Amino acid sequence: MSFSATNPPNESVCDSVPLCLFDQASILLTTHSMEEAEALCDRLGIFVGGRLKAIGLSAELKQRLGKGLKISVTTSEEDEAKAKAFLEKIAPGLKTINTLAGTAHYEVVALSQLL
Repeated sequence: MSFSATNPPNESVCDSVPLCLFDQASILLTTHSMEEAEALCDRLGIFVGGRLKAIGLSAELKQRLGKGLKISVTTSEEDEAKAKAFLEKIAPGLKTINTLAGTAHYEVVALSQLL
């Protein structure tokens, strides 16, 4: 049996692939959506510049390669300190990238980098 699918803009890969195929064969899917990849795949590969750079389980790749989050917050200039204090409380390891006129950019390093 052969199967080919191209996704219309509002259709998920999850809607296109017959689930019965997963027990019978290996299927190579490409997506930019981590959610789709995690839902459909046992193992994931990451390509950069057309070359396979990493392969493994989703959790392994996140632990090994995850660099954290970037957060941007816009507040009144008077509330910048309150906003930063709140973020520091819920996100240990918060690092300020820059601030200007009420807009601040922060980075939260991955938990594995804090240990």
